[in-house]
Amino acid sequence: MRNLLKKSSGIYALIEKSGDEYIGFVISGHAGYAPKGRDIVCAAVSMISIQTVNAVEALTTSKSAVEDQDGYLRFHLQNSTPEAQLLLKSYDLGLQMILQEYGNEYIHIEYKEV
Repeated sequence: MRNLLKKSSGIYALIEKSGDEYIGFVISGHAGYAPKGRDIVCAAVSMISIQTVNAVEALTTSKSAVEDQDGYLRFHLQNSTPEAQLLLKSYDLGLQMILQEYGNEYIHIEYKEV
């Protein structure tokens, strides 16, 4: 498993943007909120991440590349549409809401200009 964490624990979320446009994201690590199988923070981040990837692929004409391993997900738009941007903006909002509810002990969000 690749672990992009800059801290020793928690989920690390890297949101890639070009100006105001979302390009993709990388999720790495495990929250450590509760034992495996009961960790609601991991479950929430995993669910919105996978749902966002599936929604972009099923509901837009955007092309994307996905790499998925245990504890690691990378999603990159190869071309974008307004619908894909809305879905990724919603994803960002969802991560922010999880961060507000559970704190940066369990999830760290960073933004990278690409």
